[in-house]
Amino acid sequence: RLRAWLDREGNRLMLIATATGAVDFDYERPLFQALQSVRLKPWEPEQAIEYFNRRRTAEGGAPLDGQQLAKARAVADFIGGNPRLAQLLAGVLDSHDAMSVVEVMDALADRLADYYRRRIDDLAPLAQGLLDALIRGGEPASQTELARRVNASGQADIARPMQDLLRADVVRGVPAPDGRETLYRVTDRVFVHFYRVRQGQQAALRTPLATILEFLQSFYSADEKRAQARAALDRGQAPNAQLFARLALDGQPQYALHSAYVLGFDGRWDRVLRHLDEPVPEPMRARGSALTAEPGDQVTAARPWVPRTEVGLAARAIFEAHGLVRMGLESDAKKLLDDTRSAESDDLTAQMLLRHELVVVSYFVDRDRASAVQAAAALGALADRAPTTDLRLMALLEKSFALGMDAEHDRAIETAREAAHLAAETEAVGEQAMALRFAAWSMGQLARYEEAVAAAQEASQFASQAGDLRGQAVALRYAAGSLGQLDRHAEAVATAQEASQLASQAGDLREQAVALRYAAGSLGQLDRHAEAVATAQEASQLASQAGHLREQAEALRYAAWSMGRVGRHEDAVAMARRAAELARHTGDRAEEAESLRIAALNLDQDHPRNAAAVLHASLDNLRSEPDAGNPRRLWSSLGASLLAAQWVESREAVAAFGQALGRQAAQESQHDAMDWSGQWLAAAIRANAWPEVDAVLSAHPEALAKSILAFSEAPGKALGRVAEHSGRAAAFETTREVLRRVRRLVAEDDSDGWKVRSMVSSLVTGLGTSSRDPGLYRDIAGLLTAELSAGAPEQAQLLIELAQLDEAEDPQARLARVDPDVAIWLRRVRQLPEPEPKPRRVRERKPK
Repeated sequence: RLRAWLDREGNRLMLIATATGAVDFDYERPLFQALQSVRLKPWEPEQAIEYFNRRRTAEGGAPLDGQQLAKARAVADFIGGNPRLAQLLAGVLDSHDAMSVVEVMDALADRLADYYRRRIDDLAPLAQGLLDALIRGGEPASQTELARRVNASGQADIARPMQDLLRADVVRGVPAPDGRETLYRVTDRVFVHFYRVRQGQQAALRTPLATILEFLQSFYSADEKRAQARAALDRGQAPNAQLFARLALDGQPQYALHSAYVLGFDGRWDRVLRHLDEPVPEPMRARGSALTAEPGDQVTAARPWVPRTEVGLAARAIFEAHGLVRMGLESDAKKLLDDTRSAESDDLTAQMLLRHELVVVSYFVDRDRASAVQAAAALGALADRAPTTDLRLMALLEKSFALGMDAEHDRAIETAREAAHLAAETEAVGEQAMALRFAAWSMGQLARYEEAVAAAQEASQFASQAGDLRGQAVALRYAAGSLGQLDRHAEAVATAQEASQLASQAGDLREQAVALRYAAGSLGQLDRHAEAVATAQEASQLASQAGHLREQAEALRYAAWSMGRVGRHEDAVAMARRAAELARHTGDRAEEAESLRIAALNLDQDHPRNAAAVLHASLDNLRSEPDAGNPRRLWSSLGASLLAAQWVESREAVAAFGQALGRQAAQESQHDAMDWSGQWLAAAIRANAWPEVDAVLSAHPEALAKSILAFSEAPGKALGRVAEHSGRAAAFETTREVLRRVRRLVAEDDSDGWKVRSMVSSLVTGLGTSSRDPGLYRDIAGLLTAELSAGAPEQAQLLIELAQLDEAEDPQARLARVDPDVAIWLRRVRQLPEPEPKPRRVRERKPK
């Protein structure tokens, strides 16, 4: 009767039932093939969003807007296609209370507890173990990762229990973002919540929000996570605040971003306690260690304390600010210190302690150099009024730091030495190390490299005695930098690598990255480019982990340079452009320009249009305001423009050189034009930009008079390129244009003509290495007369000798007939080997 009823035509009544077992598969049963088994499919995210909008419309609300739509997608992803969860969680789209989600999940978990227990019991023991490893270890995870978690030898060992979980729809696989493998997660998110709570996961015991971490991570923006953290702190819910703060840091260690600040906190806190004349609550005294205290607990421990003194108020603010920094709430920490400093009385101790903490937060955390220098200078001004020797020493150190940052290096060194002397008298070994480190840095900026190395090495020894691993690492890095400037690169590599190891032991990722970058630079100078690339890439990865984009950009630039030196030009261009992109995000236009310069150097020189975009980007950076405290950045940006301009006929870049000279004069910089004047003239040769050259010569004669073109072969090489592409006549006329301006460049302070002589020498050498045209050599030799320089005829003779060498059938025979000194020059220009020494003939002595 049931079969007949189901088969009738017309008004058919549809009965829909659900079951987990097989239905109607037995041939002997009367309903065989009368029923159809339909597997219910989960909702796609778009279906869930359509449901949310239909529901809102039915309730008289507006459709999801941009921010709500992003949250709706987070909910759709979290529910795994479960329509029941979509219904229950639709209300959280308009809620800012994360606990409401947990309450919904708790209610469902309680209602379905028996069902979930039966599902677990129905699984085989191996499948249960695999499920436990997936939930406890974190989702999603690959089969390879799951095998590792359960100590299996490989995927084959977990294949069967994994199939059981998939067949029962307990877990589902999704493609990894890179598409290389499948990642697995539990299908039912309420089940995950139930499992975490019922199995007593420690994080869930501390805060129920820990059971829905993946939902919170995608549901809230970074700003909203920080706002939730602040709100939780105000409610006294330290675990919830800590959880949201960690989510805002996006998985990075709490102190990775600000390791230098955090690692030095214990020492600063000890100083605060030494100057405090009232008892401190035990949680604050016991939880002073930056690496053991939970920052949320640290903040909530400080807030109930009501100090009796101004120093106590400062101490509470410093302790609480430290916790806020570790939670990623840097702006709140800085505001707290500022507000406390503004509200305090004239107590000098409190004022100095707060200012010092502001310096450290501004420099290491907020990365606001200007604010840090300003606060350090204000603190340094109080040194003579300091109520204790300890505070006077602290103020002198900050004064030295501020002077160094303002490029007043002589005064910075003098102040650092005063601080070092005071530290020695009071046996403050750590502060003595810091003072010597500041002195070493300023000595390096003044190119007093030998002194800088000695001071840095002494600073490292004192830091070692003080047990300050990070201070020791920084000092050795300074030493490595100055050793590199002295061309003692093997020593620099060893010193920088030791600095990196010490920074690693100290837990300072950023300092470790900087030290490795120094090592990579010296490795490149030693032509150990494969090692340099690997070291620079490791530095970049560490900088990325530390969240320091500018340092990451610099490390990538070093790697790109070494790649280019071994012919990996495409890789070098890609890496240099990535470095430029990172530098752009930090607002460092000079670093961006330097990276673009490396990219330009590795572009195909036969297709100059490829370098055009690089050139114009560099010029844009040049137009931006340079860092007044670091004029080297200006010349770095200028160099990027000029080197690219050698391949692009850009008159604009030649004129930009004059802009840079004007800024140099305004800054009263000690850096003269010698670094880039040769590149400038080479760019002018390529662009035929003689009106622009004359304009710069007229506007900045004094600055250009300091330039020494003698040490650059770039103009001569540019002349060779003109000859190759435009012919001998064009190269000859261009050489006349160059020589007409040589005397103007150096006439003011070149009474004996040595600069012109050196300039012409470099011009001749550059031309000789880039061209093979004997006729051109003879033509240009005719321009090198005694009227130009007393040594010009000698250079003319060199060109004639080079022409005769290129015309000779046997170059070695020709070299044997010229002056030995001239022969050395000719061999270098033509890269000819030295002749094989003839074996000595030994006379046989006749017997008597």
